[in-house]
Amino acid sequence: MFLVSCLGFGSLTIRPFFGKFLDLARVSRLTSLQFTLLLISVLTTLVPITTNYEWLATYAFLYGLLEGCFLISLPLIVQDLVGDSKLTSALGTLYCLLSIPKTAGPSIAGWIYDTSDSYAVAFFCAGGFTMISTCTLLMVPLFRANSFPKRKELVDLVVHSEYNNKEITVKETCL
Repeated sequence: MFLVSCLGFGSLTIRPFFGKFLDLARVSRLTSLQFTLLLISVLTTLVPITTNYEWLATYAFLYGLLEGCFLISLPLIVQDLVGDSKLTSALGTLYCLLSIPKTAGPSIAGWIYDTSDSYAVAFFCAGGFTMISTCTLLMVPLFRANSFPKRKELVDLVVHSEYNNKEITVKETCL
């Protein structure tokens, strides 16, 4: 019970600070999510070497911190990627897809334990899959750059009107 409290306390303490951090103009939200997932994968693969309860409580607290960062950054990144008009359906799809490993994960970990007589393999697999998802996130900027048309910068055009010899400044955009 104490380990779950450590996880919850870590998640609770980091969320307001990480939310403010992601609001800074110079912070890349996608990069922060990638870094968070990288740390989660490393922490998860280190669980089998925890030898005492204090180390396991430390892991739970650190995992809670990183999980809080993940949960705060996920909706913000989805909003950045799809925009406001498609946000609700994108978040619904995302959370639906996230529920699959959360539902199947414990059963798969149990099956891995039954076949290997060790939970270490399950933690190594979980960390490995988290690392794969982190590597998949590296491709997001490539898809994003290719899927949206390039926007032209605002161009000031000076049009000379023959009527009254006045100059009219026109903003031209291409959306």
